[in-house]
Amino acid sequence: MALKDFRDFFGEFIALVGAAVATAALVLITALSGLIPPWPEAIVQITAILQLAILMFVYQFYKRSSKKIIDKRMKLFLVYTILFCVLYLSAYSLLVYEVPDETKDLRGLFCTAEAMLVYIDSCPIFSEEQIADAGFIPRKLWTPLGILLSRLILLLSWGAFFGFLVSLFATFVVYQRRT
Repeated sequence: MALKDFRDFFGEFIALVGAAVATAALVLITALSGLIPPWPEAIVQITAILQLAILMFVYQFYKRSSKKIIDKRMKLFLVYTILFCVLYLSAYSLLVYEVPDETKDLRGLFCTAEAMLVYIDSCPIFSEEQIADAGFIPRKLWTPLGILLSRLILLLSWGAFFGFLVSLFATFVVYQRRT
């Protein structure tokens, strides 16, 4: 009996790992498409951990939920997935720029005093030519707080998008396993 319990536990653990790998594939596809946030460097790993935590959460709290509750949650998760996808893509297109070495960096939200003197009309959304004039050094154009806020906006909208996307899929799977 103990061996059967262990096998059941191990099988469920392997299934959870498989689900985590499947959801991590979504992040890898996004990374390969070039739409991944440029900060932090470990965003793929952080997103995979977030997804695993959400899978566990959804399973724990929705495995016995009625179809009515599952349907409501799925509708809500779909709306939030779309909302945060649009928010992330909008923030990405506004804040991310390409550096000559083909890496990407972020614009800040607040300009330095020096940048305000030179580029008062375009602060804080400088053109790529203006960024090049500053030697592609973000701290010449934007304050540390402005850069931090850009990072947080991108990171939080990215995390929310993937969080709700995985919640949508996981809620569907949890209910389908029962039927």
